[in-house]
Amino acid sequence: MLKALQFSLALIACGGMLTPRLSTAAAPAPVEIKDVRLGADGALVGQVTDQAGAVRVGEPVALAQGETLVAQTVTNQEGRFQFPSVRGGVYQVGSTGTVGVYRLWSGDAAPPHATSGVLLVHGDQVALGNFHHYPGHFMYWLSNPWVMGGIIAAAIAVPAIIANTDDDDGPSS
Repeated sequence: MLKALQFSLALIACGGMLTPRLSTAAAPAPVEIKDVRLGADGALVGQVTDQAGAVRVGEPVALAQGETLVAQTVTNQEGRFQFPSVRGGVYQVGSTGTVGVYRLWSGDAAPPHATSGVLLVHGDQVALGNFHHYPGHFMYWLSNPWVMGGIIAAAIAVPAIIANTDDDDGPSS
């Protein structure tokens, strides 16, 4: 009877871990899309800094469009990065501590208010659910079906093994 109760509790606990939680937080703020003018050769340039304005050297930077990773690079000694030959469109540009959404324009088609580059501020509180394409980000690993399968299998197997290895009988004689 005790083993059946332990096994049932283990299954309920696993089910609780696997079911989505209802969020009570307020609706997320709308994402601001910033207009950026590409260079003459279609290059997207930018810089990564921290909140105090200090440059971030060697910081990974990724360029994605929708669910597709377009390019990756790292910042140089001045915290600058460049993606050559980018076509116009809406992209996500992100680094370890921040992500932004940008509408990229060729030089002659860009609106007057478009900036000439991207500024990513490390530590900005931005939450975009689909930007997890670079290996330094933990969501990159959690989006892998094999990793998630292993986590789920462990969440089910470990409590079941614990429930089945009951030592209440004491040593055998």
